[in-house]
Amino acid sequence: LKFRGRTEKDLGERMGKKGFAAEAPATLERLKELNLVDDEALARSWTESGRRAGWGEGRLKQALWKRGVPRDIIARVLAEKPEEGGATESERARESLARRTKRLKMDGLDRKTLYRRLGGYLARQGFSPDIVHDTLNRFLSSISISAEES
Repeated sequence: LKFRGRTEKDLGERMGKKGFAAEAPATLERLKELNLVDDEALARSWTESGRRAGWGEGRLKQALWKRGVPRDIIARVLAEKPEEGGATESERARESLARRTKRLKMDGLDRKTLYRRLGGYLARQGFSPDIVHDTLNRFLSSISISAEES
């Protein structure tokens, strides 16, 4: 806890590995009473951080699950609206795509190749297929690709 927030599951496992498996349940209850361990608050913090980084809901869900956050808390936290001024998932997808296209050489690439590469990137960032499709269609219609290339 000194270096970073940890979930209840993570702390229990770490205590077991260090030889304190018997003391783990009582210790975790005491830490929860003192508000030093709060899976929901930690999940909210990680979610907002991931949203600011441009992650989609799928990637956020996977990251929270991997860190030991219970499914019911994940569902509750992801169902909450982003904090005030926070971007929607569509806006995050567009921002993520804009950052990606700044680094991608698009000269000579046809529409199908761009769609495939950029679609794969957005999918790996955890955006849903509908968001990926909509974002790419908007992006590709805003740039000029000659008719021969499409």
